Amino acid sequence: MKHTYKIVLNGGCVENSAILYQYGSTKNIRLTLEEQKAVVSFEMSVLKQFCDFETMTLKLFKDVYWKIHLLHSMMFGNVIGVEHITIQIDDEIQEISTEKIVLYSMLKNHTLSLPENWKTSEFLAHIMVHSKSSVKKDRRFAAMYSYLTSLCREYETDRFTNLWTSMNAYYGYLAQCFLEKLLQEFHVDRSHPQVKKFEFIRKDGEQISMLMYLLHQGTRKPSSKDNHKYFYTACSFLTELSPEKLPLLYDESWNIMQRKQDAINPEFQKLENCAKVLELPLFLFLLLDLPYFVRCNYFHGDAPLLLLCYENNTELATLRTVNYFLTRFLGELIPNMFCDDFFTNEMYQVAKDFLQSGNSQKAFTKLQEEKS
Repeated sequence: MKHTYKIVLNGGCVENSAILYQYGSTKNIRLTLEEQKAVVSFEMSVLKQFCDFETMTLKLFKDVYWKIHLLHSMMFGNVIGVEHITIQIDDEIQEISTEKIVLYSMLKNHTLSLPENWKTSEFLAHIMVHSKSSVKKDRRFAAMYSYLTSLCREYETDRFTNLWTSMNAYYGYLAQCFLEKLLQEFHVDRSHPQVKKFEFIRKDGEQISMLMYLLHQGTRKPSSKDNHKYFYTACSFLTELSPEKLPLLYDESWNIMQRKQDAINPEFQKLENCAKVLELPLFLFLLLDLPYFVRCNYFHGDAPLLLLCYENNTELATLRTVNYFLTRFLGELIPNMFCDDFFTNEMYQVAKDFLQSGNSQKAFTKLQEEKS
């Protein structure tokens, strides 16, 4: 015999356009969300008691409650304020206390402005199939959670820490996807001696370089050891730009890299010149190379964080710029990480070209010889 359950938050809503998902052996869980309201319904062969919900001993309810908060923030830009929770078990209905159910949220009291592709049913359905415990080793969720947290930070230094963590997870996931396809093509496992020689698998610099190559074929991350003066020069130029100019800088540098625009706006020319010296498109310089330089300074303790600063501080202008680039780039692409066709065969071939023309050429050649 199946028992029916319904969880109603803040009076509930019309159960249209429900998101269906499975938790453990419980299938066809229906979640419907409206702003500040939610309804969840499901069936189980086991009869649970109201106290199982109130004490959070029912893991399914714990997972549902967590997902309602996450999805509500993504869909409506704010945390759901739970004032009433009603539980229905078969024909019996009871309101349970919300005082004992404490869920701490980094997103609380913040408004999230997310791109529309974060709110599609396809993306939300991908999120729903994962439990809290199943995402602990998932780079996609590392990228997503760090990105969401960055939107709630007041200070640029804190935002940068979260955004670079998100970017780190993003390019790490790309390397992971490439490795999985490589293992499939050559029918080897991760312990294969040639696979272990691929530097990009374990080094940030190589993973960043592969992302650069994917975004603009032929481009690699330059060595920064002898180029510090160009980073500092570029940072000084950034103080001349108002925050309102950053969207234009992003658009123009992207369009030039994509060969959709011939020349950059004169007010960005000095930045373009710095990037040319490093043999990088300006877009990749501001998205990856300069942020990596900032990351090394702050994360390695080479430079102190901004404790006090004036509006025209070079460090503040730099953080604002790289944060804008990271926020916009990751905001547009993180939902794509959850698609089954995220890492396409075309991307794989480009990454193979990157690998064959770099330091791992010999290892790749030996794999090809073994296959043939």
